[in-house]
Amino acid sequence: MVGYALDALREAFFGEEAGRLILVEYEALTRAPADTLRHIYTMLNEPHFDHDFENVDYQADDFDLALGARGLHTVRRRVEWLERRTILPPALFERFGGDMFWRDPEANVRNVPIVQFVGAPV
Repeated sequence: MVGYALDALREAFFGEEAGRLILVEYEALTRAPADTLRHIYTMLNEPHFDHDFENVDYQADDFDLALGARGLHTVRRRVEWLERRTILPPALFERFGGDMFWRDPEANVRNVPIVQFVGAPV
């Protein structure tokens, strides 16, 4: 699963349609959700919409069951950053842990906008 998702991201990031992407890192979205979405609306030149980050509900049970990973895409009600240990086996975590190719400015040949958490509002 991890390899598939990472390969799909890599293909999109370097593909012909990369200009249609905005890459939003999970940490930005969970640590500063309002600021992150405000920034995305600005990038898209769209009017701001006030989201309720205390009452989010999403599940993809059929998709998760097909992957054999029940609950993988179930979203908790409140959007927040939770410090946690990886659930990946150590060898798999080491294999993919350092593969954040999008953070390499020289690799971003298609100028994909990247939204990162930098410790302050984005």
